[in-house]
Parts: sequence; C-alpha cells; structure tokens
Amino acid sequence: MRDTEMATGYTLAPMTLELIPQLAELERQCFSKPWSEEMLAEELENVCASFIVALGDNGQVLGYAGLSVVA
Repeated sequence: MRDTEMATGYTLAPMTLELIPQLAELERQCFSKPWSEEMLAEELENVCASFIVALGDNGQVLGYAGLSVVA
C-alpha cells in the first residue's frame, strides 16, 4: 500500500489540471455559488494555496480540500 493510499479505498493526490472538470462538477453539486473550472485552475498557479484530492479506485474524485496561506 502506498503511503497516500488509505485502508478506506481512496488515494490522496495533489490537484492537477486533468481533475478540474470533476472538481467543478463536485462544486456544482455541493455549493450554491460554486467555483468555476477557471477559478479552480487559477489555484494551481497560486503559490499561497495547496489542494489535495481524494480519488477512488477508478480515478473518480470523491472530495478535495484546499489550504490558502493568508498573512
């Protein structure tokens, strides 16, 4: 088992451009004011932000978390 693979059947991975469409769909399902694909992609260039994604065995995005450093 890889160090980022959990016993629960998902893997944690950094957010990548290829995952943005799935993240945007999850945003639409979960939030009344979802982030767009463009907004999510901009975070890949943000040196003050870091996002991780939980991926199922089939590569489907199950969830994600982001951290922004504001000081």
